[in-house]
Amino acid sequence: MQHAALTHAAGTAKQIAALKAGHHVELWNINLRITGAVNVTIEDTDGTDLMGLLTFAAAGNWNPDGNGNPLCRTATGVGLQMLLSGAVLVAGSVSWEYVRDDP
Repeated sequence: MQHAALTHAAGTAKQIAALKAGHHVELWNINLRITGAVNVTIEDTDGTDLMGLLTFAAAGNWNPDGNGNPLCRTATGVGLQMLLSGAVLVAGSVSWEYVRDDP
């Protein structure tokens, strides 16, 4: 399991996990502190939306529970990223795992 702090404040994509050939990425935990109104998308590095559009009308926290399952997973050979709709500070932590896909 990989863990990292996450801070982003631009209306662009922020990489969470780089692609790893022959593996997919499973997102197990994400804890975000949002400082203002913004839309957040969790997607793979090809731009495929993995969790739906998350709309925050004001500052707050977001910490979804997968009930023992990954929150989402990428396709094989692509990474994981977070996309913000605007320049709002979003910070927190994230945990993910690379899972090898057998040929």
